[in-house]
Amino acid sequence: MRHGHFENTPSQGRRGGSCGCNVSDPEDAELRGLFQDLALSLYPLLDPADAMILKQAELEGQSPARIAARIGCSPAEAERRITQAQRCLCRLVALAFTSEKSR
Repeated sequence: MRHGHFENTPSQGRRGGSCGCNVSDPEDAELRGLFQDLALSLYPLLDPADAMILKQAELEGQSPARIAARIGCSPAEAERRITQAQRCLCRLVALAFTSEKSR
């Protein structure tokens, strides 16, 4: 694990993304912001390749086609990798909440 991928990344102005877990985003803006901040704080725990793809897709708003061109794969493979990285991040969020509840 490498730490510090997204240090000093502003929390405002981020585009929200879907993790594919079929749970709707919270309607309360403050709660949504807290979830986004938690997710951003967990980025450094991701595999560096997953973190970079999520950074490009979620924080920079790049399309799968553009990401594919940057990393040298097909758009379908880029989409698959984005989805995989989003699921890994969702698991980390769930583990963070589970750990907090067990304390």
